[in-house]
Amino acid sequence: GNFATYNRGSLFTALIVLYAATAGIAGYVAASYYKQMEGSNWVRNLLTTCFVYCGPFFLTFCFNNTVAWIYQSTAALPVGTIIVILLIWGIITVPLTVFGGIAGKNHHGEFAAPVRTNKYPREIPELPWYRGAVPQMIMAGFLPFSAL
Repeated sequence: GNFATYNRGSLFTALIVLYAATAGIAGYVAASYYKQMEGSNWVRNLLTTCFVYCGPFFLTFCFNNTVAWIYQSTAALPVGTIIVILLIWGIITVPLTVFGGIAGKNHHGEFAAPVRTNKYPREIPELPWYRGAVPQMIMAGFLPFSAL
């Protein structure tokens, strides 16, 4: 197939290219929803869209790659490859997210709730004792171990 086992980096490369290609859609959707919810700080929303999703993945990758370097594993990526990945993210992904966000900010629609909503608050009844946190934890722990 397209992702042969002898070419280890092809799946990872496809993942990065698809992520970079869909960044414009992410920016459009994020900014459109943000404007529908009457948000005012859309630049912060776009920066959050850029960094919050890929930030934890990159930190996890850096940790795993550092461990692979320490143990001199062949699975560790060289520094040049990491720089290319960062350049793809900085040159392609971030601008696409910003352009998609500008388009989403300017072409947002009205918010349409998926259900009919009522503007009047209703009273929420108090839960019985067995629906509390501690009895639920006891029952959830008892059920699997009662089968032994």
